[in-house]
Amino acid sequence: SIMSEQSGIVFSKIRVIYIAMFVMAALLVIFSVRWQVVEASRFQAEAEYRKHNDQIPSLRGTIYAADDSTLAYSEPRWNVNVWIPELLFAERKGLQTREEFAKKVAPLIDTSAERLQADIAEAESNEYLYPRIAVKVNLETREALMSLARDPDDKGHPQGRLTGLDLTFTSERIYPEARLASQVLGLTNVLDDGETIGQSGLEAEWDGYLEPQIGFIQGETDAVGNAVGIASEKTIEAKRGSAIYT
Repeated sequence: SIMSEQSGIVFSKIRVIYIAMFVMAALLVIFSVRWQVVEASRFQAEAEYRKHNDQIPSLRGTIYAADDSTLAYSEPRWNVNVWIPELLFAERKGLQTREEFAKKVAPLIDTSAERLQADIAEAESNEYLYPRIAVKVNLETREALMSLARDPDDKGHPQGRLTGLDLTFTSERIYPEARLASQVLGLTNVLDDGETIGQSGLEAEWDGYLEPQIGFIQGETDAVGNAVGIASEKTIEAKRGSAIYT
């Protein structure tokens, strides 16, 4: 009798374990179907959203006089844009608010948070998803913008980098001797994509030598915008334009 009772207890435990395993297996199948079939397109879209293809910028070559003094050189600059779909995505996920974004970005581009919010709202109402909010900011401002972080969550945990900003590389051509030999040196023009091209004079005649080679890097980010170190990356190194001497 005692042995039969013990056997009954053992069988009951085994039955509970079997039922638990069956439930877990059923849940695994249900969630697998949900993730891989029902919501496959959404997860694929989020995965594509986390991929990034970035250019590695470089600078146009320098023009020197015969005595090695500098007649023309380039300094890096960046145009600042708002990528509204990324801004909306972060808002939907509860990672950051529009007010937080404007409050942190505005002081770095010499505008007010109210003005920045109004500009973003106007672009959004006109279905323009990539408004430009500042032009040719220097390296210091660029680094400050890139280092902006979201407010911590309710438990004080960091939530990663502020998202919604996109900085595109451009450059500024500088002639330290002002108009000295300006007819010979010529001038440059910056295209919409940020590329600097020679328009006249030496800048145009030797444009192919002065022109830099832009690099390329491909990688991935996690859910909060941090780079995934173990993700495979492809890189093409950038090369500065050649220098020429008069």
